[in-house]
Amino acid sequence: MANPFSRSLTSLDAERFRALKWTWLTAIALVAAWGVWFFAADVPVVVQSSSARLEVAGEVHRVGASLDGRVTVSKLTVDRRVAAGDVLVELDSSHTQVALEQARKRRAAIPPQIGAIDVELDVLTKSLSLGVKGREAALSEARARHRKARTSQRHTRLEVRRMAKLAKQGLVSDLEYQRARKELAELEAQSRTLDKSVDRVDMDRLQDESGRRARLQALTRERASLEARIVDVDAEIALLAHRIANSRVLAPIAGTLGDVAPVKPGTVMRAGEKLATIIPRGELKVVARFPARLALGRIRAGQPATLRLAGFPWSQYGTVSATVKSVAGEPVSGQVRVDLTLADTAPASIPLQHGQPAVAEVVVERVSPAILTLRAAGQLLSVEEEEGSVGPSRGAPNGPSSPNEAVR
Repeated sequence: MANPFSRSLTSLDAERFRALKWTWLTAIALVAAWGVWFFAADVPVVVQSSSARLEVAGEVHRVGASLDGRVTVSKLTVDRRVAAGDVLVELDSSHTQVALEQARKRRAAIPPQIGAIDVELDVLTKSLSLGVKGREAALSEARARHRKARTSQRHTRLEVRRMAKLAKQGLVSDLEYQRARKELAELEAQSRTLDKSVDRVDMDRLQDESGRRARLQALTRERASLEARIVDVDAEIALLAHRIANSRVLAPIAGTLGDVAPVKPGTVMRAGEKLATIIPRGELKVVARFPARLALGRIRAGQPATLRLAGFPWSQYGTVSATVKSVAGEPVSGQVRVDLTLADTAPASIPLQHGQPAVAEVVVERVSPAILTLRAAGQLLSVEEEEGSVGPSRGAPNGPSSPNEAVR
């Protein structure tokens, strides 16, 4: 018996077949699309910083006291703009000023003393030269008289000998012979006196020259001592002036006082104690710290980065674009410093300021999901092998990827 609904059943079967066919076709298309994406897609790999903050491109200067002292003037105010050389703090230098004035007076009194010594040295040198010449002339004259007396003595002695022979022969009277002998005796006495006079003149000359030369040496030593005292006093003056200069703490650079110590007149400061921090004017940069195992060999200059500022949710304010400028080659405590340059297209809603904390994310590479899956599997196998070799006491991470590494 023919089924009265056969045509309806046939139509229903055809509709089910078409629906199933389209379902399979859709599933195959989705799998194919996923496969294309899995093997051919370009997914960015991002490394996240441990810490980051905005800093001015110039070096921030920390100003401290160079000397111990009591504050007399304080011009430290937060956010005050200063120029290079502006006075920030003045310390009490009254005692140093008094000592400096006394040292300058001692210094001023030395050149006149040296001038007086120079005059005496000049006079003494000239008198010594003239005295030497005069005494040499006197000595020459005394020696000439002595030679003349010796010559007369020789002649008289010869005359006495001749008269002695003549007296024996009776040719000369005894009175004449005695007169000649008396004259010879007088000449011998005169010769001896002149001989002693020459020695006395020579001795006086030596004593006078010795005294004058001793005085000359004493004056020379005194002059050298005064010159050495000038050097010492000049060093003392320089030291006191340096202390006075250091009693005024000046701004080394132009900028803004970002942090100041609670210093008021009367406060006693210690050398090296921090007074203020000067933030120079200039462009901002980002200084970030990345784990060394993720940064070294992967982060390079020129790579794009994204900055998310603390206190400004990125979902509302957006992010700031940046570029890697430089990467430190030596890790410190397992962290590598990376400097980034901010892009000129920062959101106007985010006020960028020195010292703002942030999180930096650097795109280190772009790979396919298939490669990422293979990496994750390799990391998982490495962790399992490590657990098997060291024992159960060493825990494994929850996932194959690092918490500082993300995939976008």
